[in-house]
Amino acid sequence: QIYCALSRRIWLCQKCQTSTRNLRVHLTHNTKAMFIFGTEDKFITEEIREKLIGEFPNVKAVVVPQTGHNSFIEEPQKVLEAIENFIG
Repeated sequence: QIYCALSRRIWLCQKCQTSTRNLRVHLTHNTKAMFIFGTEDKFITEEIREKLIGEFPNVKAVVVPQTGHNSFIEEPQKVLEAIENFIG
């Protein structure tokens, strides 16, 4: 399952094409999921990042150094490598 963060903290599950404000509805112990964060993100601060990581211990978290909220644009190769390693 692939999840995309959307504005106003709404999450979209691309597998079942539903959106929810509660990510826990879709993230079960058997779901493979990954968060990608930038260290310089002004929206997802370090405090929020650590809270999310703590709330979802089964989710792989990748922090891309020296990037902001759009780490996939700022460091596309690093993000691609993280996704490829995650997918295996």
